[in-house]
Amino acid sequence: MAQPALGLGIPLGRIFGIPIYLHPSWFIILLLITLSVRTQFVSQHPGWTPAQHWILGIVTSMLFFRSVVFHKLCHNLVAMRYRIPVNSITLHVFGGLAKIQREAEKAVGPCAGRSLRTQKRQALLLGLSFNLYRLRHR
Repeated sequence: MAQPALGLGIPLGRIFGIPIYLHPSWFIILLLITLSVRTQFVSQHPGWTPAQHWILGIVTSMLFFRSVVFHKLCHNLVAMRYRIPVNSITLHVFGGLAKIQREAEKAVGPCAGRSLRTQKRQALLLGLSFNLYRLRHR
């Protein structure tokens, strides 16, 4: 089994056979992003409950990290396409680190761009659904 890219980490599982690890420093940025987004929701939506602010802060943070994992997976899938051995992905305070044996000789296509547009649409729909629910239950 491959070791985490930064030397330690909590194993989260595998995607396409690539082990995903969570470095303990990741919790620092999760907390900072959650607090920042929660504060923004408090100022923009003072009528919401504290639970709603916290839940949306956490959900937004998780969507952000989902996009980081996806971005790193794209690097690793390109590496696998070029038969470059892939060791792991580690999420940490600075985002993520895709540990591969060597760099690809040329860049390949807009894999991440298309999918990130889909993720943005999903986040927009989640926000719209939440607002519609809130309006219906006033």
